[in-house]
Amino acid sequence: MPRPRVLNADQAQRGLKRGIDIMADLVSVTLGPRGGLVVNEVFGRSEPELLTDGATIARRIIQLPERSTDVGAMLLRHMVWHMRQEMGDGSVITAVLTQAILREAYRCIAAGANAMVIRRGMEKALKAAVQALREMAVPIEGEDQIAALATGVTGDPDMGRMLGEIFDILGPEGALVVEEYASMYLEREYVEGARWKGNYDSPYFITDTAHRRCVLENPRILITDARISELSDIQPIMEQMIQAKAGPLAIIAWGVSGVALSTLVTNHQRKVLPAVSVKFGLLGEHRLRALEDMAIMTGARFITEQAGMRVANATLDDLGRARRIEVGEKEFTIIGPQGDPAAIRQRLAQIKAELQQTSDLEERDKLRERIGWLSGGIGILKIGATSAKEREIKKERAQEAAKLIAAAMEEGVVPGGGVAYLNVVPAVRAVEAEGDEAFGVEILARALRAPIERLLSNAGLYPPIVIEEIQRQGPGYGYDVITGEIKDMMEAGIMDAVKVLRTALETAVSGAAMAFTTGAVVLRRKPVESMEP
Repeated sequence: MPRPRVLNADQAQRGLKRGIDIMADLVSVTLGPRGGLVVNEVFGRSEPELLTDGATIARRIIQLPERSTDVGAMLLRHMVWHMRQEMGDGSVITAVLTQAILREAYRCIAAGANAMVIRRGMEKALKAAVQALREMAVPIEGEDQIAALATGVTGDPDMGRMLGEIFDILGPEGALVVEEYASMYLEREYVEGARWKGNYDSPYFITDTAHRRCVLENPRILITDARISELSDIQPIMEQMIQAKAGPLAIIAWGVSGVALSTLVTNHQRKVLPAVSVKFGLLGEHRLRALEDMAIMTGARFITEQAGMRVANATLDDLGRARRIEVGEKEFTIIGPQGDPAAIRQRLAQIKAELQQTSDLEERDKLRERIGWLSGGIGILKIGATSAKEREIKKERAQEAAKLIAAAMEEGVVPGGGVAYLNVVPAVRAVEAEGDEAFGVEILARALRAPIERLLSNAGLYPPIVIEEIQRQGPGYGYDVITGEIKDMMEAGIMDAVKVLRTALETAVSGAAMAFTTGAVVLRRKPVESMEP
């Protein structure tokens, strides 16, 4: 049996730092409006790929030749891609912060400081930085502010205005669906629908690998509170669906497992019956009421074990309908449910009556949530362009912007362009710490300057001089690299979402601390290569 190679603490940390430096140097050239691009030679294609998105660049790196270095590169690759998937932005900032923290931490460790004590100091400083960001936050309000934020992400004023309108109408809890459109212009549409917590029972249902989700058009929907595991539970309805050529099947249940799940997956992958099973995320009585609401929305019959019903007895008439269902790793969306409008209005009236009668705060919150599902809508942004490639790029940018806008509406916005991090440095340095913990505080304080320094250097400027002038102007001022002027960033519409900056900083501190406190790395003889970070 082949023996794994074990790297001790010094070897492991050196390799981790080299890998993180290589990956961070590569992706950080794209930071800011004046950032550069990366040319990627694609095997089997005559034309190289021109990349300006840091997360995509990181994803293109599958493995580095030197094994210890590769561990560090893959660690940062995962962090960067995770930020992209969760937030839609902040991936390059995460890489820049991680590299800066590691650089400062290794200097202190080389001078004899204790790595674990440094980590404690950094964690204290992190709490102060997060609190300062939250205190600095300003709610994002109105179509114009949302449009300015979206334009900054997409670089497309028309798309920014369209997203501003959609989110202004739908609000922070609104669901946005982005789809391609056979035209040369952008369009929007508002339809009924809702989004719930839940996930697919198996990743083998995924139809959109880039976003790790399953999308089914015009599905029939079976809704039940049962656990489904036996083939006999779902075989009858599957046979009816196939014989009637009724289209895709979506099952929303407490959980599908065992032979029933494997049968669904097999038929889905062979395209005999496209399907997905969704594990509903709510619990208890609230779950039952929400499933009843969903059944009314879609026109399905709620198959509940409490009434003695069985999934095995379900017929096509018991299934609901919708224009589309999208199921991701954390939530699923039903778009254009085709339930009876009169039944939906009656259900809404019933819930509103319950809301007026109850004084329990928790119950009132749950009832308001149900009202939102039944009365809410979904915005559809239709992406048109002159070519399929351009449509794909615009669609990707719109999806990133939608995540960022939702994050901004949740926790507010702060001045962009690295200014917010620069402004929280005094709060970090005010943290009381002694000994090596004080080194940890100072490490984070210095690292917070890294994003604005990198943004300015990408624009061909000398960061210390520009930063000194920015600080002379006062808090909230920053450098607009497009116009070459120092401005009030909020007035100029240059903003960052607090949630994105907070998550990027927390991710960077966690990843860097993991790297500089690693005691050993075990290298297997044949590591598994993965296209997914």
